[in-house]
Amino acid sequence: MFDVPMHIEIRNFVAFQIIEGKLRDGDKLYGKEFFISKFRVNPSYIERAYEQMIEDGFLEAKSDYYYLIVDDDIINTLKIEFANIYTNQFLENMEKIGYDLQKSFNFLATRLNANG
Repeated sequence: MFDVPMHIEIRNFVAFQIIEGKLRDGDKLYGKEFFISKFRVNPSYIERAYEQMIEDGFLEAKSDYYYLIVDDDIINTLKIEFANIYTNQFLENMEKIGYDLQKSFNFLATRLNANG
């Protein structure tokens, strides 16, 4: 439904690991073999994902490996990024079934009240 380039999918996997606390500041990032096995991709996608994570500010390359840079600001930035993605996807899907913005909000309000 929502096509995401493979290097972004890999980047998002790491971002979720950070949000969930499975990867922390100073941790070594998984090796290329891990990503190749998990995502069944060519190593060039892994390199692009590393470059993207460096650009996004939560990975740094050192002489021996790649290390994570994680702090509260990075975690909050990632949470906001994914919240925006999920909200946009939700609203796009609601529009596909004929719900405009107001009707979508009303649906959410009703659902929240019903679930307490």
